[in-house]
Amino acid sequence: MKNNRERLEIIPLTLRRENGEWPAVLAIAEQTGLLPDNPEMKLSEEERAFVSSLKHERRMKEFLAGRLAAMEGARIWMGGSYQEDLKISRGLFGNPFFSSGAFTIPEVSISHSGALATALVFPGGHQLAADLEWLRQNRPGRLEAIEKNLNDRETKLASECLWGRTAGLYLYWTQKEALSKAIRCGLTIPFSLVEIEKSEAAGHSIVSWFKNFTQYKAVSVRLRGDYILSIVMPRYTEISGLEKLNQ
Repeated sequence: MKNNRERLEIIPLTLRRENGEWPAVLAIAEQTGLLPDNPEMKLSEEERAFVSSLKHERRMKEFLAGRLAAMEGARIWMGGSYQEDLKISRGLFGNPFFSSGAFTIPEVSISHSGALATALVFPGGHQLAADLEWLRQNRPGRLEAIEKNLNDRETKLASECLWGRTAGLYLYWTQKEALSKAIRCGLTIPFSLVEIEKSEAAGHSIVSWFKNFTQYKAVSVRLRGDYILSIVMPRYTEISGLEKLNQ
């Protein structure tokens, strides 16, 4: 049986701006075989209570894989070790955040879909967020629901996507959802507010800009063939390291 560390893939990233550069980490975790009482999970009491309230095993595994990826991402971000009291807590809107007695701790954005979970660990104040979607080719109902929530410009961009129309629909959905996380609202706001203005290919990734939130951009990549990962970040932040996902 795999141990928790063997279920993880770690991708070091670098964030660059005119005034410097900062490390970030993308951790990808498999969802199989995880148990909430494993000490490596380092769940807070709030998190343990939440896991206990989950009625479906699939939802529990998604949740635990995301937390495992987040803790390992934080360990790597902090140089290979972390404070013993570092835990993941839940915000008022269910958003995860690290809590610790340490003065400097990173922020985290967790997403899960299909058999994978990802955690993006980054310096506080950089306002990043990630969203992951599994390309379920045999779920026409899911595609229809996504398309209903995209406007004419976005569906046209999806039709022109170099990854194909189906991947394009998932692509723009993940970018909009990642933006809703970055602005700390989630998908409780009108979809028109997170409208995508334009999009272009950049190497192995696709970069988009937003009509109303011009201070942000989204960078999307294919992950393990059947997944799309989108990261929203400040407009003038550059990110490197995602190209390793295509190697």
